[in-house]
Amino acid sequence: MDVLLQRMPEHGCTPDVVSYNILLNGFCNDNRALEALELLQRMPELGCTPNVVSYSILLKGFCNDNRAEEALEQLHMMANDQGRSCPPNVVAYSTVINGFFAEGQMDQAYNLFLEMMDRGIQPNVVTYNTVIDGLCKAQMVDRANGVFQQMIDNGVKPDNDTYNCLIHGYLSIGQWNEVVRMLEGGKEWDIYTHNIILNGLCKNNYVDEAFKMFQIMCSKDLQFDIITFNIMIGAFFKVGKKEDAMDLFAAIPANGLVPDVVTYGLVAENLIQEGSLEEFDGLFSTMEKSGTAPDPRMLNALVRRLLQRGDVSRALAYLSKLDEKNFSLEASTTSVLISLFSRGEYQHHAKSLPERYSFLNEANS
Repeated sequence: MDVLLQRMPEHGCTPDVVSYNILLNGFCNDNRALEALELLQRMPELGCTPNVVSYSILLKGFCNDNRAEEALEQLHMMANDQGRSCPPNVVAYSTVINGFFAEGQMDQAYNLFLEMMDRGIQPNVVTYNTVIDGLCKAQMVDRANGVFQQMIDNGVKPDNDTYNCLIHGYLSIGQWNEVVRMLEGGKEWDIYTHNIILNGLCKNNYVDEAFKMFQIMCSKDLQFDIITFNIMIGAFFKVGKKEDAMDLFAAIPANGLVPDVVTYGLVAENLIQEGSLEEFDGLFSTMEKSGTAPDPRMLNALVRRLLQRGDVSRALAYLSKLDEKNFSLEASTTSVLISLFSRGEYQHHAKSLPERYSFLNEANS
């Protein structure tokens, strides 16, 4: 760094605050926030005064390193001036508030939000969304709704992200009635918001309500995405409505979409579960021919399902696909392998596996 700064004047370049900010950003992107702090502190003696962007970069760097407390110290130094004449703005406060929420320090985040307003700095839509989202994720939905009402009272217009955060929050605590109230408020909702609601309903076992909503969506001029289909296919399988799930799967091309790895994974796991193993093999082959590659999550899930059915030969064939792609075994897959191969009738399979699975033989000795 010192060499770079020294050479710039030799080439007719005098580093200005923009140059220093680029260096600060580089340090922070490389998780070297302390080095960024050292540079920022040296900037005045190097003939350059940090600006609010310099400090905002540093604050974000600390927060990305899960060091929100240190970011708060810098924020308070800015707020208390100490000769810097660089008071924090809404971006600086929002950055540190988000940092505390990311670390699970809800009270610190909310108190800093209050402090910000006490200092006369008005939150913008990003700040409000950060606070509402953090509170909803902590299931403090009543307080989040209070912040939402304050947002409206202060003339800040909520955007889709605001409503999506609240919908997430209400669904997480089972307040479907509040979601209905929001839906009936006259606002037009995009497919992303509809997917949030569908997913929330399905996760909370309100599959009938989800299907009713899906039917309403079908009657509107909404462009579905593959996530919509994945949510509903998974929900139908979950409650044993295989025909409905497969009908939706078959309808995907008619909607101008193609199944993704999640779609294929949902259908494949169900085929294994019901014992339709040849159909499962055919589906997997179709998926690969279509250009959709299996990911680690899908292959691990398939291997586990097959092992749980006792179809060890087929499971090992798909385990080899994990090896071919250099994917790692998930802990739950390893657990099933150890449990199965510790039984005498399956131990001979373990001996034929590649070296990386030698732990299975060791577990049996």
